[in-house]
Amino acid sequence: MNVSPVTMDRQILKVAHDSKASRVAGAIAGALKQTGIAELQAINERAIHAAVRAVAIASKFPDLAELDPVCRVELDVVDLSGCLEQVVKLIVTPKSR
Repeated sequence: MNVSPVTMDRQILKVAHDSKASRVAGAIAGALKQTGIAELQAINERAIHAAVRAVAIASKFPDLAELDPVCRVELDVVDLSGCLEQVVKLIVTPKSR
């Protein structure tokens, strides 16, 4: 998993095919507590699977229970070393947002 700065208050968590879902879940929890939003990007099916599992794991964390996290799915295109790739974005926010 890579973390890219986006703005001062928001980061993109880039999930790779070999990312551990539990570690990504911890990063989601940290981002939600720190900024109120977690944005994940995944390119291939194994990475998407790891990202979805991470969201499910994070939603069960006791310290996130009061936030009641929800996930929105989007498609986007990013430039990876001069090659345009379609990515799946998972945007996790508290339900009240």
